[in-house]
Amino acid sequence: MSRQRSGRTILRTVGCAALVGAAVLAAGTPSAGGGRTGRVKQNLTATSMAPDARGKARVLVRSSSSGKFAVIAKRLTGNTQYDVIVAGVKVGALHTSPGGSGRILFKTRPGPRHSLLGFDPRGHRLTLRDADDGDDVLVGDIPDDDPASVACCLPEGDDDEGEFECEEKSPEECTAAGGTSIGVPGGTTGASCLPNPCDTTPPADHVVCCTNESHDDESEAECETQGSEHDCAEEGGAVVAAASCDPNPCQGTPPSNAAACCLSEHEDDGEVEMECEVISAEACSAAGGTAAGVASCHDDPCGGDDGDDGHGGGDDGGDDDGGGEDDD
Repeated sequence: MSRQRSGRTILRTVGCAALVGAAVLAAGTPSAGGGRTGRVKQNLTATSMAPDARGKARVLVRSSSSGKFAVIAKRLTGNTQYDVIVAGVKVGALHTSPGGSGRILFKTRPGPRHSLLGFDPRGHRLTLRDADDGDDVLVGDIPDDDPASVACCLPEGDDDEGEFECEEKSPEECTAAGGTSIGVPGGTTGASCLPNPCDTTPPADHVVCCTNESHDDESEAECETQGSEHDCAEEGGAVVAAASCDPNPCQGTPPSNAAACCLSEHEDDGEVEMECEVISAEACSAAGGTAAGVASCHDDPCGGDDGDDGHGGGDDGGDDDGGGEDDD
């Protein structure tokens, strides 16, 4: 699956403190076809701009044609629009009720009340941002449920139309099922089924593809029309429901006070990575990071010493009132 953070220089150290906040994660389980059903639950952390806010995110992915992603928030300002930002790209908008509650549900096959799930939130930062003033109110890192799987392209039915379904499997499972693996375990482009890297059939109209080079607020989200989901997946982009790139649907409201943030991330081998991301000061604090005192991650303000310019590609959760896996 596509699980990538900002491609900036990372300093590996040992013995750093653990990241604040932990994921509530149910690991991907095998499906009847040998693939995996990715289920992730993540509580979101309130920032100082909305200290009483509560929120959570839920992800359920079976294949490129069967996936849901829900974001639920409470105790926010009523009758307000909030940008839903994943990896630096605006993927939708959450509107609150007069009482300050709101919910948005993304589906791979959306109905009238749903938004399009043409991106994979797993392995990326989710931010809920006031669309009027740019204040970040809820943040969270959506965990990767199964970094060992890849996108597996499987022929649909017995016809010769050349149509393929994408399922997330291990490379060995994919080969045994007669499929073709896309990407590598833990890789980037093409390792996820969202957007569908197997779908090369041109749609009735173009798809709108959003990318962000640094996956944070240092780079502006760019929009480009593509011929298929496959083309967008090759760019490492997110497919969003929009008629065109004018105005740019990918760029949310800029944060009110963006700054370079130094974040620590524990690895499976026991080491800790120090990573720099440009996010709001409030989001940095809520994520357990430290502001570097500059507005850019160039020159690695978090302590790297290899000369690279460093620029490349919650514990308080909400009430249990529903999520992506149990909605129509």
